[in-house]
Amino acid sequence: MLQAWYPGQECGNAISDVLFGKANPSGKLPQTFPMRLEDNPAFINYPGENGRVRYGEGIFVGYRYYEKKRVAPLFPFGFGLSYTSFVYANLRLSADTIAPGAQLTVSVDITNTGKRAGQEIVQLYVRDVAARVARPEKELKGFAKVALAPGETKTVALTLDQAALAFWDDAKHAWVAEAGAFEALIGSSSQDIHARAEFRLSSTAVFGGPAKTPVALSVDNPVKMLLEDDRARAVLEAHLPGFADNAGMAATMGMSLAQMAAFAPDQVTPERLAAVAADFAALGGQTAV
Repeated sequence: MLQAWYPGQECGNAISDVLFGKANPSGKLPQTFPMRLEDNPAFINYPGENGRVRYGEGIFVGYRYYEKKRVAPLFPFGFGLSYTSFVYANLRLSADTIAPGAQLTVSVDITNTGKRAGQEIVQLYVRDVAARVARPEKELKGFAKVALAPGETKTVALTLDQAALAFWDDAKHAWVAEAGAFEALIGSSSQDIHARAEFRLSSTAVFGGPAKTPVALSVDNPVKMLLEDDRARAVLEAHLPGFADNAGMAATMGMSLAQMAAFAPDQVTPERLAAVAADFAALGGQTAV
């Protein structure tokens, strides 16, 4: 089966060259082909109502949706056949751990094991092993096309940085790359993964987004904002041990600490509230919102 997409005036000659073996095809699908129209992530939202379409799939578009829902596609994203064959081997990372701002190089050896010269498109995906927000099973973060003669081997190197590991945090209005474990996956399509290796980001990076407005640390700040500031969080833990990890905190994140003291005086006593306020004043610093 040959997908010609949007051909120009030479399409007949090009298709003939591929069908009769004069040219070796090397294209990959830039989208997922579903088994049924109903499998498409936008099926229940398109064409919408009253002139509006709701993009209900959110970040789970294309292959991200099919993998999250475990729905088998007809042809996966990144899929494409060739008149030759390729073997992937010797995946290696430049480091086991990287710091924010650093780059990680992912290298893999590709060998043409067939009898025809050909080109392979090597795809690099990243998986966040344990994110605090919903994320795809893996995300494409790089790709490279390599031309190989029969029997030839070449090394393909791709790089990852903190932006490749990040997600958009709509609460912080910024990109966040969380510290922890990630996987680098090398494949010939989103479903044909040939090798994987784990690495770590040493600390969390928050970057981008609109400029933040400085706000002085205070017991009148929302609890959520205080917990997102490392200095304020340390003060809260010193005077209110276990406060940040309290399972009942979710319902009160929008309240200020002073409001919480009135709401739960047995936990945030007037004495503790005063001590926290004093430490905030002593810090003399500001947080950003």
